[in-house]
Amino acid sequence: MSAYIGPEAFMIYNDGYITVLGPIKHPAALGLPAKVVWFEIWDWIRDDVEAVISEGRSVFRQRDQLFFNRLTEGPDPSEETYAVCLLLLCYSIS
Repeated sequence: MSAYIGPEAFMIYNDGYITVLGPIKHPAALGLPAKVVWFEIWDWIRDDVEAVISEGRSVFRQRDQLFFNRLTEGPDPSEETYAVCLLLLCYSIS
């Protein structure tokens, strides 16, 4: 499970989510903005993330296939304050 906090969607996650992130993204992803952690899929998820954070709207996706590289590093993080939270629950089908 992961949660995204504040307008910049800073990421926090539990141990079970480490396998989703992979060895390069974890542990560096902890506390980074979603657009930095998920730079390779940000164009696909940006609208949903922003709708949840700015409008409080719920988003439900089923059987989406998002292809991201667990072995790459993204751009440098930026620092912001936070006020709201987005909770992402997911599971992997192999």
